[in-house]
Amino acid sequence: MIAASFWGQDGKPISSAEFLQRMFGDLSEFFREEDELRAIWSRPDTRKALLENLAEKGYGGAQLADIWRMIDADNSDLFDVLAYTVCVDPVTRQEHVSARKG
Repeated sequence: MIAASFWGQDGKPISSAEFLQRMFGDLSEFFREEDELRAIWSRPDTRKALLENLAEKGYGGAQLADIWRMIDADNSDLFDVLAYTVCVDPVTRQEHVSARKG
């Protein structure tokens, strides 16, 4: 069972479902598909800018960690958690390794 509190931009508590819905909508400002996210993520400077922009929008480390747990992606990377927001099931680290060894 996960206990997490989410707050709207107005400082009022919101449900986890509402938080996810807002987050998914807000993330479309930064990327719309997995390939676009992959291009951003592959460069350290654009990845850092994305993470900073997400934190400014209210999706910092603690909020992303909560999302990680909510979508049961503890064995996945942050990239996969973000990719999930554009309807891509999270991939575990082990699946990434296996795919690369191919």
